[in-house]
Amino acid sequence: MEKEENQRKESEEMFRCLSEASFEGIVLHEKGKILAANRAFAEMFGYDLKEITGMNVVELAAPEWKDVVKKNVLLGREDPYEAEGLRKDGSIFPAELRGKQVKYKGREARVTAVRDLTAQKKAEQALKESEEKYSLVVEKSNNAIILHRDGIIKFANSTTSQYTGVPPSELTGKKITDFVHPDYKKTVRDNFNKRKAGKEVKNVYEIAIVRKDGPVFPAEINVSLVKYQGEPAGLVFIRDISDRKKAEERIKKSLEEKEVLLKEIHHRVKNNMQVISSLINIQAMRIKDKKTQEIFRDTRNRVMSMALVHERLYRSEDLAGIDFKMYIERMSVHLMSYYQEASQNIELKTDVKDIFLDITKAMPLGLITNELITNSLKHAFPKSKKGKITIEFYKKGKIFHLNIGDNGIGFPKDLDFRKAESMGMDLVNSLVRQINGSIQLSRDKGTLFKISFKE
Repeated sequence: MEKEENQRKESEEMFRCLSEASFEGIVLHEKGKILAANRAFAEMFGYDLKEITGMNVVELAAPEWKDVVKKNVLLGREDPYEAEGLRKDGSIFPAELRGKQVKYKGREARVTAVRDLTAQKKAEQALKESEEKYSLVVEKSNNAIILHRDGIIKFANSTTSQYTGVPPSELTGKKITDFVHPDYKKTVRDNFNKRKAGKEVKNVYEIAIVRKDGPVFPAEINVSLVKYQGEPAGLVFIRDISDRKKAEERIKKSLEEKEVLLKEIHHRVKNNMQVISSLINIQAMRIKDKKTQEIFRDTRNRVMSMALVHERLYRSEDLAGIDFKMYIERMSVHLMSYYQEASQNIELKTDVKDIFLDITKAMPLGLITNELITNSLKHAFPKSKKGKITIEFYKKGKIFHLNIGDNGIGFPKDLDFRKAESMGMDLVNSLVRQINGSIQLSRDKGTLFKISFKE
């Protein structure tokens, strides 16, 4: 009898040692009443060992799980199942329970192991969210996404199947160039090899994709070099740009039509202005009064300077800008030819940079240039005196500079050019204000008008 008692004590001591060493909660109970438990079990539910002894295991189940736990205890269920535990502080946690019927002091008892699944459930939830993000980003993407090593596909999303007409299961192991149009195969291979070798290469470029059933469509490819299983690999995003190409073609066609229309408009405006110029010239020829005749001819030259703007636009490849260098050269030649008698001994020197201006700037600048050159030709060199007219146009920073001057007799010292009564200077001042510019006059060596304005 004493021997049996010692064996029982040894057995209980062994149970305590094993149960205390376990990371799971272990409880011994008879018909649900707790006879003994390890520290891990008590701490799992927020109790001391003394408090938990004598409680019923059903009390430790969350309300909606009490009947399930009670039923499994009564049935002696031995396969593991999940339930929710109820801590002393009222909080609930997920758990896995696994029970075993045993003999204890000659009576039927049950040992139940309880494992807290909180960390596992969080990990599962994180994995689920990660998979959902993956599905949203990768599988639901409108772009084909391919991971390849040395051109052999290791992974492809479902959109790749839609693009290529090949089922997802058949894509892995195929060459990425199998779906690239022959005209672009070499480009794709060369770019990957250069990228792999550390050379600089475009990451985004256009190719054409060939579907398994034959159709070809334009695509934009975006490639990055990544590490996959420790080796260099290509991560490729492919986008079908068929709609974009069609839209670009429509826009291009529309722009071409508008360009033709605008050129025709500029051509007709130029022609109309030339007609007006001719009419003014005919009228001037019939006028005997020299001053009146001069007014008509000045007006004709102003019309011609505006017509020249439309002519340059008509001949320009870019309707948004006028080559002002060529414009000034054409205007200067025209005025020198028109005032042939006065310009015989005058040298024209131009230093005009290659600058393009839109019509809102070119038109007033053209008129300003016309007025100032005309003034020099008419007034700076009396009695066919020799001299020089200079035109300088350049851009410094964001400021344009137009300097027009001559080395003639100079602008009258007692005359304020800003308040001059002549139509020409009044027009110049008005046009400078129109382009939000400023104008200065230098009389050091003849006459020099300095005009500046912002872009």
